[in-house]
Amino acid sequence: MPRVYYENFDLSISRTGDKAYKANVQDALGGEASVDFTLDGAPDEVITAVTRKFTLDSVPQANADSTTGTAGSSQEVGKYLYESLFHDKMLATLQVTLDRARRRNANLRLRLNLTNVPELVSLPWERLRSETDNLALSIQTSIVRYQNATFPGDEFVVKDKPLQMLVVISNPATPDAPALKVEDEWQKLNDALKPLIDQKLIVLERLPRATLKDLDDRLFDPDRPVNIFHYIGHGRFDAETGTGQLVFEVEPGDGAASNGGTAGGFALVSGERLGQSLRNQSALRLATLNSCESSMVSTADSYAGVAQQLLHTGNVPVVVAMRKAISDDLAIAFAQTFFQWLLVNNLSVDVAITRARMRMRDVEQKKLGTGTPTEWATPTLFMRHHDGYLVDFQGVSGPIIPHTLPDEADPAMAKHYQTVLNALTRAKLVPFMGLDINLFGRAPMDDWQPNTTTLPSYRELVNYLVTLSQHPNAYVPALADVSQFAFLQYLNDEDKGEGTFYNDLGNIFTRGSA
Repeated sequence: MPRVYYENFDLSISRTGDKAYKANVQDALGGEASVDFTLDGAPDEVITAVTRKFTLDSVPQANADSTTGTAGSSQEVGKYLYESLFHDKMLATLQVTLDRARRRNANLRLRLNLTNVPELVSLPWERLRSETDNLALSIQTSIVRYQNATFPGDEFVVKDKPLQMLVVISNPATPDAPALKVEDEWQKLNDALKPLIDQKLIVLERLPRATLKDLDDRLFDPDRPVNIFHYIGHGRFDAETGTGQLVFEVEPGDGAASNGGTAGGFALVSGERLGQSLRNQSALRLATLNSCESSMVSTADSYAGVAQQLLHTGNVPVVVAMRKAISDDLAIAFAQTFFQWLLVNNLSVDVAITRARMRMRDVEQKKLGTGTPTEWATPTLFMRHHDGYLVDFQGVSGPIIPHTLPDEADPAMAKHYQTVLNALTRAKLVPFMGLDINLFGRAPMDDWQPNTTTLPSYRELVNYLVTLSQHPNAYVPALADVSQFAFLQYLNDEDKGEGTFYNDLGNIFTRGSA
């Protein structure tokens, strides 16, 4: 499958009053726009998410939130959120941006900035639905969450092979949380990556014990880089402290710990603490958290979720996390499909997560029979890198421009040149460099002649034709003008004529390139 490129549509939401908000988009291909919206009359699921009236440790039931035609149905919630944001000028800007992206042979990445509205983070933005499409189920429209943070430019593609993937599987007995099918997920992960494992393009390493100490010992090893961190286990959001946490195993003999405490044989590790550990691995490019509620935040702090902390504190360029509780079989289907398309098929994070969502939807639909699948919208993508390609197993290099343009380049021109380079790499654009390309590696000649060993530049050819045709004007004319004049001179000369003109013009280049 050819490389897939995305243009960004950066949408920032701010609060203007009680349940009142403003959405702004800037620097999009379709221009700039803003729109005001409120949550008045919102479906029950939207109000529930915003007010945090839900059970934190609940596990999805077979038909929960799957009825059709009700206020909480998946399609209605998705359409409500879409229509709240995209109407009037904002809708027109989105449509123009989509059209211009298609003309550039690119897709659209909708980047949601919810930094200033943490109460909206728990909303199912991944379910955004127009009249005809779920945006997050289409390769043409990726939905990404990002935050206000300054990061250095990422050299995202891992150049050294094999790729190193560290898997942490944590499944201690925890109250109100069922045991997970962790061995099934581990096996399916190995099956999905077998083509790369067999070719020694990836090393899949399982941490022997899912304790914080063992993780730190592994991450502190300077001779063993980690490119991907994959966590399998339970996650939770602590409403009292307003922080996201992952469940780890307890070191034998440990009591209360500084990582958030221990209880009943398991340790709760905050996103901030985990981020401090992962920050020690400069080679880390991706963290995936296959655990429930690992992207949830408090209503007061948009950085409090585990995923947000890894992006911010852990300095991880891309994080994939779960917005809420997820069924075990769908979590397994997600991980298997996501890594297969990201690594084996060598595609971008956007494409891989879209394909994984589609697989989740099919698995859930088969389980439900009738009703509307909703869990496919649980995975959320946090990304600060423009490209999303993790590896280059097939020898296809990524876009050149982002790493070669000077820092002071005008953003509008940088975007233009990026589009040109993307088109060139996909053979969608044939450049005409002009005759001055013949000056490469040499100085201009004042009196170029056809018997030289180099082809003429634009100005050299003009000067030659001016002399050849005895052009009367004092100024140097354009090539088209002097060519037309020379042609007429030949045409009116009984000894030369039209045919001689074209023969002589052709000889200029054949002799010059000899």
